Amino acid sequence: NWGKPAYKGAGRGKGSYCAKGHWVRSSWERGVADWLFKQNIAYEYEPTLFDFGNGSRYRPDFYLPEFDRWIEVKGYMTDGSRQKIEAFRALGKSVHIIDRRWWRQYTGGRDDLPINYLIESTC
Repeated sequence: NWGKPAYKGAGRGKGSYCAKGHWVRSSWERGVADWLFKQNIAYEYEPTLFDFGNGSRYRPDFYLPEFDRWIEVKGYMTDGSRQKIEAFRALGKSVHIIDRRWWRQYTGGRDDLPINYLIESTC
């Protein structure tokens, strides 16, 4: 289902469906969503759009309500992304960046890591 819009007129461009059944923007986000789902970790995908009031807005990829943690999945960190994340943190919010290097180093592709491993190793 890669590249198929979530539904007609979704306006979200390309993406795919994850194991939980909702649409995600990239295969990389799908991998993280599938991992969270397999671990039975409650999450919300892009639940909130934060408006900084200066024309800049930011929507973190995942929110883990049980842990009150935000997660951003990044294949590549641009200056614009870095600025939005810094502005988000300036609001007193904590966002943990998961990039491919972190994922390979800490999970090694394993599906059986406990959630505290994810939370503690991204803080």
